[in-house]
Amino acid sequence: MAEHPNARTLRRFYACFGEADYLARVRDFLAPQVVWHIAGDNPLAGQLHGIDAVTEQMRRYSDLSARTLRLDTSIMASDTHAVAIHRARAAVVGARYDTHEVDVFHIDGNLITEFWSFSETRKRRTGCGARPSYFTLHAKQHGDAVPPHGGRSTPIPPHPG
Repeated sequence: MAEHPNARTLRRFYACFGEADYLARVRDFLAPQVVWHIAGDNPLAGQLHGIDAVTEQMRRYSDLSARTLRLDTSIMASDTHAVAIHRARAAVVGARYDTHEVDVFHIDGNLITEFWSFSETRKRRTGCGARPSYFTLHAKQHGDAVPPHGGRSTPIPPHPG
């Protein structure tokens, strides 16, 4: 069975991150009015609009992870959506990130028009509550503030029509 075109688009999009000039390359996959939603309670959570805002956020991911972020990814697609399921890992001095993530994309004409990302909630081994995310730990070490609103983004709405 042939791979769906939206799955191929997403594989090519993720392949960009292995290149030194990935920020220039990913721009070719983003619609001009792309909307980017990151769920969670960390400095990178929230909603972004437009290619420049999205690529700046990607640069921050890279900086905060000291370019150690690695994704083991499975991709599924339909005519309007693609879904990437990851095991995401990163490590910097004093912090490790190892979690499962689900990324949902709306794709139209081989361009990503909207994106939502969700990470699993991990509990401490002691059961005393949620462990701060890798990004929250690293951002606090580097002086970034955690948004007071928790940075939670909009949940995925039903796709129109």
